[in-house]
Amino acid sequence: MENGMPQNPQGPQYTQPDQSKALLVLILNILIPGVGTIIYGETQRGVIQLVLYIVGWVLTIILIGAIISLGAWIWSLIDGITYYKILSGKAQ
Repeated sequence: MENGMPQNPQGPQYTQPDQSKALLVLILNILIPGVGTIIYGETQRGVIQLVLYIVGWVLTIILIGAIISLGAWIWSLIDGITYYKILSGKAQ
C-alpha cells in the first residue's frame, strides 16, 4: 500500500476464478441444456435452450424433434464450455 492506494497487480477488475461454479455450470449444461446457462446469469438464453430441448423431445414423435433437441444440446454444451473457461480463469 503506497500513497494510501492498495496495490493490485492484476488491475482493478480482477476477480478470483470460481472453479466450483465453473464446473457446476458445465455439468448442468451437459445434463440439462440451459440450466447451467441460467445459473451463469444468462437467463433468457438459458430458458430458450431449455425450452428448445424440451420441445424437441416432445416432437421426437414426428422425428424433427431429435434434430431440435440435439441442436439445443450442442448450443448449450458450447455455452457451458465457454462459461467454464471464463469462470475458471482460463479464457484467452
